[in-house]
Amino acid sequence: YTLMESDRLIAAGLLIYSLIFLYKIPRAFRSQLISNENNRSIAKCEAASSIISISAMIIVSTLQLNLLWVLFARSLDFLFISILFIILYKRQNPEKLKASVKTIKKLSYSSAPLVFSGAAMILFQRADLIIIKTTLGEYATGLYSSATTLMLLFSLAPMVISESLAPKIFRNEKLINSDEARQKFSDIIIFIGLAMSALMFICVGWGLPYLYGNEYRDAIHSAYILSACPVLISLGAASGQLIVADDKQGKTFIKSLGACSINLIMNFMLIPILGIEGAAISTVCGLALANYMAHGVMPTYHYIFKIQNNSFMNLMLKGLHFSRSKNV
Repeated sequence: YTLMESDRLIAAGLLIYSLIFLYKIPRAFRSQLISNENNRSIAKCEAASSIISISAMIIVSTLQLNLLWVLFARSLDFLFISILFIILYKRQNPEKLKASVKTIKKLSYSSAPLVFSGAAMILFQRADLIIIKTTLGEYATGLYSSATTLMLLFSLAPMVISESLAPKIFRNEKLINSDEARQKFSDIIIFIGLAMSALMFICVGWGLPYLYGNEYRDAIHSAYILSACPVLISLGAASGQLIVADDKQGKTFIKSLGACSINLIMNFMLIPILGIEGAAISTVCGLALANYMAHGVMPTYHYIFKIQNNSFMNLMLKGLHFSRSKNV
């Protein structure tokens, strides 16, 4: 891609930032630490890495270095956190890492559907920016990027909390086959997603101009549409953990590929007509299909669809009960 990119600054920036693919390899240790419920240690590592990377960004800003130095400083965040994860893992596991060919084959085979599913979702989340750039230009791309960045900020909580809670629930022999535990897990994650969506909807009007400046006000309408995403992402975060716990990830790539295809079609149809709001609508529809509606269509995931519907019903009943008790 960098060979085809006409802007040499962008090409050089992409090459520098692509180092994160190497830096992120040791994040496998983070998954191992999560599975052992070392969340406090992970939080300390991430806090330390954030302090170091913010300090690097402050230095770059103070010296008024060019964009390439900004990208390099930003990429170091992934390097610092990986180094800290390696150190933490070595302290807790002093023995040498070992792996057999048989284990590698087994893990590769079982994780392949999740890899393809993840690739489809990455394409799903980035294709709209490419279509916007080619259709509407760089200014519209910048506007939409600000809205999606704000959306991702509000979507972090359900993803992080689902990662932290899942090992505690699904490694417990008493809870792993408990329908009640699964339902409560889904209720918690979806409630957090609903809260984040509501909070984003409330904050968009002043939050977007405050963070990016008044020139980004044209992105407010698309950000309002994208405020539905945190709850849709929470549906995917909760269902993803349940699917992996049940070892039923074999067909996840089907729903992700279907959502990606529909998202692409909608983007091509709506962006020329509605602009960046069309891209926002496509994103919401794609997430709804991948993380909710597909579970109702695919027999393998019917039980996930039932759990999700029960969560919405439970949260609605609790909301009505709270409203009545408050009025009394």
